[in-house]
Amino acid sequence: MNLMRRLRLRLFPPQGIIEGYENEELVETIFRKTVAFQAEENWPLVANVGSVLDFGGGAGIHYKVARQTSPDIRWAVVETPAMVRRASKLATNRLMFFSDIEHAADWLGSIDLMHSNGAIQYVDDAIGTVEPLCAARPTKMVWSCTH
Repeated sequence: MNLMRRLRLRLFPPQGIIEGYENEELVETIFRKTVAFQAEENWPLVANVGSVLDFGGGAGIHYKVARQTSPDIRWAVVETPAMVRRASKLATNRLMFFSDIEHAADWLGSIDLMHSNGAIQYVDDAIGTVEPLCAARPTKMVWSCTH
């Protein structure tokens, strides 16, 4: 840990730990950051992609980036019920939010890409989650696990 980070933590200690995407404060923070985010870069991964199932996609920030490359892309985010309730205010005919994989897959029909960035390691049953993602038969799957 660098000196500035240690100093910042000493001067401004955290008030508590916010855990889980069911926490209303965390959900609201993610929602507001997504609304404020202005995508500027292209994303080659989604070039020539028509539909994406985004597992753990928050309030759809990756959708905003994807539209820079593929403006007509259809995007289904699978998230916690609290995140879905809040993020649904951003839903359009091209962006929808779901609490379960099967409903998201049904809405999309065929799935060109299943995208998951730093989510699978947080589910209680990883294998039980990966199975329906595979059963949706996306053409391509891209996983990114951060910690």
